[in-house]
Amino acid sequence: MSQGDALRLRQRLLTLGADAAILDLFAPAAEADFLLAAILDLPAASVDIDRHPLGWTVLRQTVAELVVWAASGQTPPACAGLAAPERRGPQSDRPEMDPGEPRQFFDALHVIADRARGRHSLLHRQAVFLSSADPNADASTWTRPDPAVTDHFRKPMGWTPHWPAARSFAVARARAGDPEPLLDFIKHADAAWEHANLAYWAYWCGDLATQPNDAFMAAPEGRRWGGTRLFAHLSRRLNPGSSRTELNVRSLHSLVLARPSLAGADPDAAARVLAGAEPLLDSGDLSARAEAELRSVHYALTVLTRITKERP
Repeated sequence: MSQGDALRLRQRLLTLGADAAILDLFAPAAEADFLLAAILDLPAASVDIDRHPLGWTVLRQTVAELVVWAASGQTPPACAGLAAPERRGPQSDRPEMDPGEPRQFFDALHVIADRARGRHSLLHRQAVFLSSADPNADASTWTRPDPAVTDHFRKPMGWTPHWPAARSFAVARARAGDPEPLLDFIKHADAAWEHANLAYWAYWCGDLATQPNDAFMAAPEGRRWGGTRLFAHLSRRLNPGSSRTELNVRSLHSLVLARPSLAGADPDAAARVLAGAEPLLDSGDLSARAEAELRSVHYALTVLTRITKERP
């Protein structure tokens, strides 16, 4: 189907009453389907690492979550509230794969991650990140980082080309049940770390243009984001028991400091943060550092929200 025909079909479906939220997923779903096919069909042990589609551009949230949906069973947040069509007979709650394909998918990612280590940073870290959705894998067998990556867990490093890989490695290990690399990664944050982290989050949420590599996180264009999408995203991520809560709290703290006007721009997101902070603070799940940061965010948003309401 040509691009023009696809646009005409989308418009026709919208006119007929199709859910606009579903239609907005057409483009990311097509990209996810392309990547899923590449991971399954290209021979992971021999494909040209420099040309693998998983290393062409930096992934965004919706595409990454759609790619692993069929194999992991983890419904993407973008699809969680969508109504399933009524059909006769059995229905699947996710895209269907042939028997054995979920295991083939994750095994291929493990091989790609291993082969790309030290050769293709973007491909390596994205394969590691997607692999972390594998519920049956021993993460220690496919997340072995380069020494330049683990330096970010031992001392403040500022920005280096290995910072994104360190972040992906730390998140993947936390998802697999080992929180220490992520805690160490956050502990050694500095100003350059904060800038790169917010730039990555803004891109992940769709506030920046598509990027072919990770360099934008340290470049001037990495600061050209508004933050409303990111604020809304993080306001829904204060979840006790989540493997990434410490990172989410630190990121929210950095965001409120960098963009305090967001509390007035999106009062609903501010209200979600205030409502979610209290049970998280009571849960006992946070480190002392994260607890102090979340209390600071709670206080700042309380004051900013009150000021916004009092304005004529």
